[in-house]
Amino acid sequence: MFLIKLLSKLPLKFLYLLSDCIFFFIYYVIKYRRKVVFNNLKHSFPEKGRKEIQALAKQFYHNFSDAFMEMVKGLSISKQELKKRVILQNNDFFASFLGAGNSIMIATSHTFNWEWALLGCCAYYPEVKVNVIYTPLTNLNFEKLLFKMRSRFGGIMVEKTQVAKSILRNRNISKVLVLNADQVPQAKMDSLYWTKFLNQDTAFFIGLERIPKFFNYPIYYMKMTRFSRGYYLIDFLKIAAPPYEKDGHTILDNYVEILEKHILEDPGNWLWSHRRWKF
Repeated sequence: MFLIKLLSKLPLKFLYLLSDCIFFFIYYVIKYRRKVVFNNLKHSFPEKGRKEIQALAKQFYHNFSDAFMEMVKGLSISKQELKKRVILQNNDFFASFLGAGNSIMIATSHTFNWEWALLGCCAYYPEVKVNVIYTPLTNLNFEKLLFKMRSRFGGIMVEKTQVAKSILRNRNISKVLVLNADQVPQAKMDSLYWTKFLNQDTAFFIGLERIPKFFNYPIYYMKMTRFSRGYYLIDFLKIAAPPYEKDGHTILDNYVEILEKHILEDPGNWLWSHRRWKF
């Protein structure tokens, strides 16, 4: 952990050189989750040939290595530097919703670099209470490190089992509730929603539908686009807003449609090493 903290003090130019070394090591030497990555890509893009899948895989591993070093830099990066590298397209987004106790929900995804997306929102809007739903890691050292990084600019980490209690306890306070909603749902089968996603039957956690409906929150997708190495754009796309119908899965259907479109715009920028289809 000391080494990671020390590395975070180095300039990003140097960290990206390390990232190039990490890419070579994890792709060619230890072949980190290569079978998972290649299977995910082949099933998601059945029309692509072997060379195209290999090119996408290499692009992913490059971006994955960069994202790791950017996460390390997140332990020490200043607000000023972060705001130069993470640009919010619509700067008045939060201000147009919050106030008088109103709150909104933001659905994110594992597109790079989601860690900087959280820090960026907190850096731009220090007055906004950004509540992030998360699942604690089993490795306590990394858990402490990530918790510290994610909380640096005021982000409030809310363990997934405490979401309802946290919202009810602070129901009169304007807040942004953030959920990274494309991960494998760790829940009972009756709490899942199944749909087609990237050419495969895919399970999503039904909480993405239930939370905004129960608390009457408008919900938006945080779209993060990498336009250069170490530079990102963030935009917010509307998923749904009250009044909601009690039945149906409009929120989840819209989220999946927006997410898939986002991934297809830049396939190498999504977390393909995730065992997304392990059910």
